[in-house]
Amino acid sequence: MKTLLKSFCLSVGLLGASALIGILVGTTMFPADVARAQNTPNYIPDPCFSQFTAKSSVAINVASATTTQLVAGVAGKQIFVCGFTVTISEVTTTANTIGFESSAVASCASSNTALTGLFGAGGVTAGAPIVVASSNDGSDFVAPAGANLCAVTAIGASGTFQGVMNYVQQ
Repeated sequence: MKTLLKSFCLSVGLLGASALIGILVGTTMFPADVARAQNTPNYIPDPCFSQFTAKSSVAINVASATTTQLVAGVAGKQIFVCGFTVTISEVTTTANTIGFESSAVASCASSNTALTGLFGAGGVTAGAPIVVASSNDGSDFVAPAGANLCAVTAIGASGTFQGVMNYVQQ
């Protein structure tokens, strides 16, 4: 009985009374209760969602058509991208594009796997830079354990890509 009482108190404390009632009567949890449970230090499936997980950032600064390593992979750890903002300069010849990939090879030299589509593919004007921003409650995309996180760029006559990416590596 003492163990059951401890479980009951823990359930009420972590999930809230409505979730406990839902469990007892066989209904689902309310969204607010799920969010409250996910923001407890003991339940964090997505580190970008957690207010308890420190985020890191890396500058995006590319001025050529290339593949650039943004974050070095660590054995056994994934790279969760929590958000990014990048500006893409526009030219009148060919669109300047940027995409994100993972690679198991040092410096992203080969064996790359696309994690996103290309951003900027429609910008063939001499207009203001295109701004691409992503900031979700959870991860935007994830590089596999041990893989490097890379940016791949294509440039028309000239171009630059400037921005910042926030991530968690675990």
